Amino acid sequence: MTTILRLFSKMFGYDYHVVKAQPTASRQKIVTMGFLILIPVVLWTFSGFYLAHILMGIDLIGSLIVALFLGGLILAIDRSFVATPKGSRTTLLIVIRGGFALISTILGSLAIDLALFQGDLVEYRSQTQATERQEAILEYKEKHGVELRRLERKMTAMDSVEASLGYLHVLEMTGKGGSGVAGKGKISDKIELKQQQKARELAELKSELAKKSQSLDSAASAYAEEKVKKRQDALISQLKDLHAFVFQDSTSKWIYWIFFGFVFLLEVFFILYKSSTGDTSFDEYIQAEEDHQKQELESYKRRKARVIQDREIIGDDYQKVIKLLGPGSKMRVM
Repeated sequence: MTTILRLFSKMFGYDYHVVKAQPTASRQKIVTMGFLILIPVVLWTFSGFYLAHILMGIDLIGSLIVALFLGGLILAIDRSFVATPKGSRTTLLIVIRGGFALISTILGSLAIDLALFQGDLVEYRSQTQATERQEAILEYKEKHGVELRRLERKMTAMDSVEASLGYLHVLEMTGKGGSGVAGKGKISDKIELKQQQKARELAELKSELAKKSQSLDSAASAYAEEKVKKRQDALISQLKDLHAFVFQDSTSKWIYWIFFGFVFLLEVFFILYKSSTGDTSFDEYIQAEEDHQKQELESYKRRKARVIQDREIIGDDYQKVIKLLGPGSKMRVM
């Protein structure tokens, strides 16, 4: 108990020997406030490390530095809040600390939810990524498939021409064509030659179309993979996916709000405790010490003002007058 009291006395800037001489209630309040102030420090440290290491992918040393920095930051802020007397606290100070509590609650809830829903979130993200991958492929093909669509239209038209030539050749060979003579002839040979030429052109076009289609598919897949990977690694994207996953059903939503409220209460409990509990004799001692110092300062200001006034009245002969009045008078003036 002595070590803990010494530690928290030093943390709050109190003289340990003065604190040790205080009644039990005063010492208990200091120890209680010390433990309560460690709760948000631990929350900020844990949240900072988890978010930096797991969510942002920072290495272990870097994550520890981030965690210690955030923990030290909130410790300094909370220490200033605890050390400030009740009468000296402004609404702005309380609002600022409440803002830090809200931010910490959001970060803490995110860290807890990421740890709690990690397995389900991975599955959810894999499903959304599959959908996003298909959308990205279609987007790329729509943007870069102009030439491919032109070739497809050309192939359709050429296929229609080749089919028409084949039909005309059949009519000519059966005597139902323009010459009216069945069997092979000059006209049927010309039609057949044109049909064969169109068939070769059609085969070449199909080969070219297949190559371009394969190339476009590969490029679209590469584009989609890169886009999905960038989104997967993006911090905002991960937070959006977590938010979408949590709020897709009522059970996850309730779990989220329960942890959110729990973390927020942990954050602000020491503020509520400090504000709602009555002053102990040590608190009154600190306030009396502060009031005494203010009175001493006011007394010094009055004496200083009187000296300045005397100098203005007497002028350059002020020191001579002080010597003539004697030591007792000098002390009175000063």
